[in-house]
Amino acid sequence: MPRSVEKDGASIIITNDEHDFIRYDQDRGSAVFDTQKYLRVSPLPLIDEESLQLIEVLRLHKVIDRTDSATGSAVLMRSLIQPSTDLKQIQSIQEALREIAANESLRQALEDFVHEFSNGESALFKFFNKGLYALFPYLDLKNARQSAAHVTNSLPVLPKAESSLLRDLISSLKAYKGSPLDQMMTGSVYKTFNGLKPKQAVAFWTPKLKFIPRRFTKWLLAGPAVAGY
Repeated sequence: MPRSVEKDGASIIITNDEHDFIRYDQDRGSAVFDTQKYLRVSPLPLIDEESLQLIEVLRLHKVIDRTDSATGSAVLMRSLIQPSTDLKQIQSIQEALREIAANESLRQALEDFVHEFSNGESALFKFFNKGLYALFPYLDLKNARQSAAHVTNSLPVLPKAESSLLRDLISSLKAYKGSPLDQMMTGSVYKTFNGLKPKQAVAFWTPKLKFIPRRFTKWLLAGPAVAGY
């Protein structure tokens, strides 16, 4: 399931590197959320299995899911099968929702950010879930980097929030700038025994191979040259 960062009750999904219940769908050309697989690989919910069947959680999720991204859909499912029992956290969520409802500029900025993320979500999940086209990954990497750049460029416009939960969420989002993932999207990428890593995350003696995706056009131009021999 996606690795996440927990901060004062706020959880941000970072990558989906263990189970692909959020994955790039080749036929749809977008990221999709597999609810059945999520239920199979997610930790034991606070609600027991009999209660889950009683409330028909999959059907309920389908009815109320108005999220713009597969990641948002996954977070909604998590809230249904693992509802918080922390009164302080619940009050923080309610406080954040009241602030969003009352502050139009904040609401619009958050909506714009989510829209920007959802536009590039498929490219990012395709990259991080190792869904790159094996022979010619240049375009896949280019799309992922463009999507990451668009998300990064939209971070500075996120305004300050008054509620503690929103402050933590926005702070976590802005922490992406300069992170290993950001470095991978903007600089050199190396293949290691532990997967793809940015230049800053590998030492001089680390066994590595620079990841250099090739343009398809370079292979096309190489064809006549090879045929000439």
